[in-house]
Amino acid sequence: RVMEARNVLIATGSRANRPEGIPFDGRRVFDSDSINGLSYLPKSIAITGSGIIAIEFAKIFRNLGTDVTLVIRDNNARKALMKIGLDKDVA
Repeated sequence: RVMEARNVLIATGSRANRPEGIPFDGRRVFDSDSINGLSYLPKSIAITGSGIIAIEFAKIFRNLGTDVTLVIRDNNARKALMKIGLDKDVA
């Protein structure tokens, strides 16, 4: 089937990963969905992951003046960041 449109939005959808044993409370521990309800700007934040969502949130908070620590579970952080398509000189 062929569709024509002036504008297209593709929403693939996903759910935040919530590993067992981590107390996601919406006050101090957030996931990528609940962080959108944050009612204050933290002085500092630790973000875990090397995917594009983690990188985007790190950049947003850094641009807002928050001290950001990005925690990447890989022996080679540069390699992990290159996997998501970051330029090798930036990663």
